[in-house]
Amino acid sequence: MRYSVILSAIIFAVIGYALMKYMQKEETKNQQVQSTPVPAPTALSTEAQPQEPQKESKEKSGPTEIDSYESFQKITTISKLPLIVKCSAQWCPPCKIMAPLFDKAAQELSDVASFYTVDTDTFTDVDKLNIRGIPTFIIYKSGKEVSRFSGARSYESLKNEIEKSL
Repeated sequence: MRYSVILSAIIFAVIGYALMKYMQKEETKNQQVQSTPVPAPTALSTEAQPQEPQKESKEKSGPTEIDSYESFQKITTISKLPLIVKCSAQWCPPCKIMAPLFDKAAQELSDVASFYTVDTDTFTDVDKLNIRGIPTFIIYKSGKEVSRFSGARSYESLKNEIEKSL
């Protein structure tokens, strides 16, 4: 019995590591495909061309960390936008894979939803969130949970799952 538990833990760690490496490889491949070279500017005339005033780019921020259940309740009750909450831990390989993907989604979808993170190791009353595995993503609308999913996935899958719940 004792050996089977140890063996299971080793197998889980190896699978987690392999999944992390695979997701990193896929993300690198996606970034290479998405990066396209910018064409060099061409001068069609020597006259000065009028330029449009540059718009100030509003820098979009990433997810905000929630550190207590009281803060969590307050945020879920007063937020007008849907909330996307990622529950994870720093030691978790699938969580490490999902962190940059969640940050990217937070930046892209910040106009339609608010993004938050919960560190399951430091969050008070983590048991009240009914988390069975990490990473877990919970989507709230008007203070009520509307969707929940767990595990590592591709960026496209994460974004689709979020968008279909909005």
